[in-house]
Amino acid sequence: MLKIYNRQKQPVGVLQTSGYNTEVTDVAIYRRLNSEYRLTFQIPMTSPKYSLIEEEGLIECEGQLFVIKGRKRNRQGKARMVEVTCQHIMRRLMDIRIPYNMAIEEALGKDISYFLNIISTATGGVFTFQVMDVIPPKDVYKWGYSNCLKAFQDLVEIYDVEFIPDNYNIKIYSKINIDNGVQYRYSKNILNNEFETNTDTLVTRMTGLGKDSLTIINLPASYLTQEERDRLALIPGAIVDGLIKVPYLISQYAASWATPDNTYFDGEFENNDIDPSTIEGKVQLLEEIRKRLAQQEIPDIQVQVSVADLWKVDPGEIRPQIGETVYLVDQELELTNIMARVMELTEYPFDRSKHTQVTLANYLLQDENDIIADLNASKGQIDRLIFKEKLNTSAFETFAKQAIYDINNSKSEIIYDTRGIVLQSKTNALHQVIHTANGIVITTDGGQTAKTAITAQGIAAEYIVGILGDFAQVRANQIIVGPSGEKIGDNLISGAGRWNSRTTLITDSGIYTGTVTTDQLIAGSARISTALIESLEVGRNVIMGPNATISWNNITGVPGNIINPPYIQQTFIDATNIFSPNITGGVLTGSLIQTATTGRRIQLSGSELQSLNTNTKDGFTLDGNTGYLQWYSNGVNRGGIYKNFPDPNEQLVFYHNNWAGVRSDNRVDIQGQSINFGADNSSSITNFYNNVVFLGNITGLTTGSITGLETRLLSIESRLLDLENKAFVFARRVGNLAYFDSKNITSVDFVDVSG
Repeated sequence: MLKIYNRQKQPVGVLQTSGYNTEVTDVAIYRRLNSEYRLTFQIPMTSPKYSLIEEEGLIECEGQLFVIKGRKRNRQGKARMVEVTCQHIMRRLMDIRIPYNMAIEEALGKDISYFLNIISTATGGVFTFQVMDVIPPKDVYKWGYSNCLKAFQDLVEIYDVEFIPDNYNIKIYSKINIDNGVQYRYSKNILNNEFETNTDTLVTRMTGLGKDSLTIINLPASYLTQEERDRLALIPGAIVDGLIKVPYLISQYAASWATPDNTYFDGEFENNDIDPSTIEGKVQLLEEIRKRLAQQEIPDIQVQVSVADLWKVDPGEIRPQIGETVYLVDQELELTNIMARVMELTEYPFDRSKHTQVTLANYLLQDENDIIADLNASKGQIDRLIFKEKLNTSAFETFAKQAIYDINNSKSEIIYDTRGIVLQSKTNALHQVIHTANGIVITTDGGQTAKTAITAQGIAAEYIVGILGDFAQVRANQIIVGPSGEKIGDNLISGAGRWNSRTTLITDSGIYTGTVTTDQLIAGSARISTALIESLEVGRNVIMGPNATISWNNITGVPGNIINPPYIQQTFIDATNIFSPNITGGVLTGSLIQTATTGRRIQLSGSELQSLNTNTKDGFTLDGNTGYLQWYSNGVNRGGIYKNFPDPNEQLVFYHNNWAGVRSDNRVDIQGQSINFGADNSSSITNFYNNVVFLGNITGLTTGSITGLETRLLSIESRLLDLENKAFVFARRVGNLAYFDSKNITSVDFVDVSG
């Protein structure tokens, strides 16, 4: 998400950078160590928030503020787009000039904080600085006659420091020391890379010249490190009577790079700001020789890497940082754990389909702004002179003095010779930009050959990076399409049948190519036929044909937060889900059907139907394999019904387990106003194997319904009748005699009971 502020730094809106309601595209952040820091994005002119974006307003991205500097409008078909370019808020230092009375003509042995405080004061305290490392003091001359940004850049060069801007606070380091052990390894996080090494600037013996071409000769050798002294001691006459007698230092790698043709790779520089006529000046020149030799005693290494942004999907992965030390591993490109630093970053923080472009190097990249920065003041004065109707002689005189001063202080960069104006690198004299009457030449070998040339006839370069203009033309037979320099012949344009799957062919009937990459494809009513689309983002609607099918095979990385926008209405399908309030169909087949994903729910799996509370059985389970119907309480089995499959009659069995002490007798209760056992026919049999207790009335049960009961009762009745016929009933007592009556016996009717 991007936040918009007006010129008064008041928040006025936000821009969504991802999701279905994306309002801006192509959000990119470009950073270069000790140099540029900018944000770019595109927004449709039809956007209601377009009017909120005004020049010199602010955009906040990932906590950093950027000043809106430019809006480039263009038409892409029917779409009208605006490319917005924003520079980091630190760029506003350029708009504030250091007061003349704060400028420094000469300051000896001053700490960098002294000058940073002057810049901060000039900005009214808006910008502040933090010095994070111990930085040795320096002698500074003619500083501060410029804007605050130019003055700050001068300090960066004088004190040889690096910086990281954090909005209005700028942190200063002797060297950004970030080493998280990050390794860029092919097949892990490198999508593609280019590896370049160059020994054009290799130096193993560095000579330094100061003002009036004076050197370090006759400086006491005690100022050398032990290693430097040991290497010079191997050269006859280099150190005599404790004094240095040569104007150079030897690299620690000199023996490794020595060849039969040359023992050393010589390099030389001149710095007229250093006066070696004194011991202090010679020591300062020695330090400069030491620093420049360290920069050039190993070959230049530069690697362009397209890095997979694993940090976008895995918070445990480390995001690349400017100035960070990393390690490169690509055995096939002879990258064997080489150490380099991140010098440039182009990031796409909100787009997972685009990955960070990283430039790694073991030297500080030179910026064109560094070469021409000293002429900024002169340029501004030229503009003011040119656009005046009359020539102001006093202004011209002031300008001329300033221009002479700028040129004198830039002579280590600008050379005038028979070729024209030569802009020469401050760290490598072979790197030059030559301005001639016939064109511009860019060279890395001192002008012997041209890496790039711009003339009236066109541009000659190994690579052209960027977008060709609307009126640019490229001849087909000049397009290289193969790894060995194969070109497209003019005859390939004759017909689509000549296309060989490795070139792009444009004919009257269509375009034939292997890969099409575009930000916008407008097809109108045309049909697009394809076997595979790697990444497709649909802006509004997808209308399916009558025979259309959707397959989700081989799809990975589907986001979990699926949003149902209103224009899809009620039903839609993603890679893992169907979203709809109702589903109607003939057969629904699946491995798991459930009423909810968590909590209390009913769940139908491949083997059983069960009720769950969270992940615990609570209620019933119906086993599809055995037919068991069981009841559970909080995961504990309490009883059930099952068929006794080993029994050939497949009897239905009820069982009951102890219900937490409520039923200690394991009794099964069957309750109801009417309970029927068996089928409605005479052959139905119901067995009770244990005791049966009936607590209520029993009706409808006859003696004939119970096997053997009627016979048994008749036998008992017969015996009772026999007893009745033979029984005596006490009638009376007379004295010692007891008299009995009998139903059928009359001969005996008393008995003596005296005893």
